[in-house]
Amino acid sequence: MSLQKRKKPRNKAYLKWLDEQKCCALNDFTQEGEHTHHHVRIGNDAGMGQKPSDYRCIPLHHRLHTGTINAIHNIGEDKFFRERNLDPDEIIINLLLNYIKERHPAISYKKIIEFIEDTIEEDRT
Repeated sequence: MSLQKRKKPRNKAYLKWLDEQKCCALNDFTQEGEHTHHHVRIGNDAGMGQKPSDYRCIPLHHRLHTGTINAIHNIGEDKFFRERNLDPDEIIINLLLNYIKERHPAISYKKIIEFIEDTIEEDRT
């Protein structure tokens, strides 16, 4: 029996759009080059050294990503989200909803929710 790694969904257009959004922790826009996205590992099956799906990303200011001692990569996701009272799944769902609404305005709200729920469920299995 061979175990194949399942490739995580990648979407460069989504990441580009995400980098134009407000930092989820500071709730503001940043200067060009100061903003990045973070692949959230909590709640998915990505192992060590593996990136989760691009659909599990959040926008962060560079200093909150890797640029300071209190950055998410330095203190860990659990502590980062807990200290800021942030729910990463709620942030991810809202980002996906907004992205789909912008890119596909003709799609009904119900279809958008179904897509998001399916995407999140795929990431968790």
